[in-house]
Amino acid sequence: MQLLDKYYNSIKIGDTVSLFGEIGQVNEEMGALGIYFKDGVNWELVKDKLEKMENCKKTLYFCYNETFISFWEIMNNLTGSIEDVCEVVVKL
Repeated sequence: MQLLDKYYNSIKIGDTVSLFGEIGQVNEEMGALGIYFKDGVNWELVKDKLEKMENCKKTLYFCYNETFISFWEIMNNLTGSIEDVCEVVVKL
């Protein structure tokens, strides 16, 4: 499976991306592909944004980590399924 950002740009390890305006780097942690944030994941921003999205689940399932959020967590909480396109991430 090829992972794409909201503009259908291919996302791979090492890419710089934006999640709700927060800048991070695509990385792999414990077998999961996700975004590493040097200064930590802004969990309050993530939860606030996802709760306001139309297709978002009422209950959010996240494995809280200070600096990493997986694409599975982002995409599962948005749509309830894994897709090729992560509509809230933009490759920079």
